[in-house]
Amino acid sequence: MNRIVSMIGDTALLGIGFPAYPQQARSGDSDAGKESTADMATPAELPPTQGNDMSNHAWDKILLFAAMAWLPAISGCAREPEQASLSTTIFNYSDEHLAGVWMNGKHVGFGEDAVKPGDVNGGGAMCCIKLTSGLREVDVKVKTVKDTYTARAQIEQPWTKYATYAIVHVLPKRKIIVEIAPGMSFPRKDLLDQRLSELGIKPEAEYPLHMMNSGPSIDLD
Repeated sequence: MNRIVSMIGDTALLGIGFPAYPQQARSGDSDAGKESTADMATPAELPPTQGNDMSNHAWDKILLFAAMAWLPAISGCAREPEQASLSTTIFNYSDEHLAGVWMNGKHVGFGEDAVKPGDVNGGGAMCCIKLTSGLREVDVKVKTVKDTYTARAQIEQPWTKYATYAIVHVLPKRKIIVEIAPGMSFPRKDLLDQRLSELGIKPEAEYPLHMMNSGPSIDLD
């Protein structure tokens, strides 16, 4: 029985890839037993398992390196939204003097004088503010000579492909529209006319039409 158990163990070891070594005949064995065991190795004659352990260790390293190689690809799928660095221009169409303008907490414009309905003041440029590309709304704080207010300004869509400027249009009665433009831009007649119509205000002045845009800036390509 002990010989049978030994042979089963030897066979199992051979099944995982260990080479068989010739076995010397043992005294007291029958001729049949010698023939059946002549080509089989005993556990004492099996080669050491160090090589197999080293092989497993090498595979562990390979799997680790493969997992590390996948990390950049996984993180790339969850990358942060692209940020656009924009210069800013303020146009004041309102009857309030603007002492300063801030967008997302950053100072983006200095004082602009109040105007009569239909007129506009402004046009200077400052650098720079970062906004997430494609953003639809932004907080704009305006300090007047009387008080300070914050408006949730709409950003016109879609963004221009070559966005370099954020044009802040401060319309009558504290409505603010932000235009993303590929460069410095003119005041917007369409925004002014629409706002005056909404409020039922008749124009009292007329800004030169050749110095106004009738719509948002567009890419030239």
